[in-house]
Amino acid sequence: MDPLMDISPGVQRLTCTSCSTSVKENDQFCPNCGYPLHGTETEQYNFIYNRNYKQIELEDLNKKIRSASTTLYVLAGLSFVTGIIIYVINKDEIKANFNLALYMVMAVIYVGLAIWCKKKSVAAIISGLVLYIGFQIILAFDDPMNLVRGIIWKILIIGYLIKGMKSAFDAQKIKKELNLE
Repeated sequence: MDPLMDISPGVQRLTCTSCSTSVKENDQFCPNCGYPLHGTETEQYNFIYNRNYKQIELEDLNKKIRSASTTLYVLAGLSFVTGIIIYVINKDEIKANFNLALYMVMAVIYVGLAIWCKKKSVAAIISGLVLYIGFQIILAFDDPMNLVRGIIWKILIIGYLIKGMKSAFDAQKIKKELNLE
């Protein structure tokens, strides 16, 4: 006998119209999604409408999160190419090897963050943003002109990451409301 099956007299098992979760006849709301099981037609319609609207909003937010993830992949590629260029043009072999290793490690970290973004988008994007800004600050200590070189690209990268971070927070909130986590 299934221990989860409620065979109490007078209690009938039904399924929720919204999410197909098993519910009891006397439940007022679905314990999974909150659907008003015995609500008016208007209440039930509004619930379904709002749920569908949130799912569409979630899809849009996920596109922005994927854009931030792509930005992390782009940063990985830029780090890789920059490391090679600095290695080739640097005459000091020790400094060239150090810079190559540094930029390769950065590239690997960015790829890891982009992959992690699929599971933990908030943490991955925040980590990528902090890493990028921190690295730019460190480069500015070496040469203050590094802050203004490529400033438009830096602003775009930071903007994409911030937009992705905000979208990840909003998506997390909607997933919680829709019981998708």
